[in-house]
Amino acid sequence: MKPHHKMALSRDRGRTLVLILAPAAAGLALVLALYANSRQGPAGPDAEGYVLAALTALLASLGLGARYLGPRISLAAASVLLVLVMALFTFKDALVSRVRWQLLGPMADGLRQHHPRLGTISTPGLVGVHDTTEFRVTYTINPDGTRFTPPPPEGGKDRVAVVGCSFAFGQGVENDEAFAAQLTLRHWTRHRLENHATIGWGPTHAMVRIEELLASKSRPTLIMYAMFTGSHTRAYRSSAYLDDQPWGVPRFSLEGGKLIQRGLILPSEGRPPNAEDMAREIQITTALVLRMHNRCKAAGVAFQLLYWPGPGPSNYDPPLRPMLRALRKG
Repeated sequence: MKPHHKMALSRDRGRTLVLILAPAAAGLALVLALYANSRQGPAGPDAEGYVLAALTALLASLGLGARYLGPRISLAAASVLLVLVMALFTFKDALVSRVRWQLLGPMADGLRQHHPRLGTISTPGLVGVHDTTEFRVTYTINPDGTRFTPPPPEGGKDRVAVVGCSFAFGQGVENDEAFAAQLTLRHWTRHRLENHATIGWGPTHAMVRIEELLASKSRPTLIMYAMFTGSHTRAYRSSAYLDDQPWGVPRFSLEGGKLIQRGLILPSEGRPPNAEDMAREIQITTALVLRMHNRCKAAGVAFQLLYWPGPGPSNYDPPLRPMLRALRKG
């Protein structure tokens, strides 16, 4: 074989080796980052170390392969790699969290199940681990579907039912760290708190659950609805919300000024919110909160609205004002 043929063959082999090693190192970086983040918290030092090690391997392979790839290709590849490195460390939390969300699921297997009236409930009797890039906690669900809450330190017969979404449920914290648990352990030490919240619920879920509580033989002394600044976006037909609710959401509509419930609205019926839909969300949420208040008042049960505003100025805050006006009039 002639020398120039050997040189060409060597160059081809080197180019092939580099093209194999580079994607392999990138794939290894992603796998190790996902694993490290799942065990060490959000973008922990271990995950960054793995990523840096894999990127160093990439740079080394490009450097060694420069003689095979040529200066122009090597420079272009290095520039692309630099952009990828900057993007990775700018969006690493969202990227890793999103990929792991798709691969492993957002919560413990079986944490939620289908319910004919509510669409989704916490699975009764489940003890499951919610393992994400941000936390690893255990959820204990009672046989009645409520989350386990420690008994009041000083005893007491008064029952307080907390209804809401993941904020009230305590997503990302242990059983004794959830809002209802902290309330009974540290403040209302003579009240028995019941955590009726479920991850992903909105104001329509809360309305259905409150009506179930009021219809039960043993009514609570107080019902507290805990909502956050964006709760109203779950009250109508936003596809951004419904896409994550495979079993549907309780459907409420305003017809002639009256609040009417009509089964469940399914993800296939959702649509991107427009100005009219956003106004409708606020109207329905306000009507729901007023109905909660009036139904509790008629049943002789105290009602409290707990509103968690977002940090700093928020576009979600305006719904609070019409709700407060409606409650004052009611």
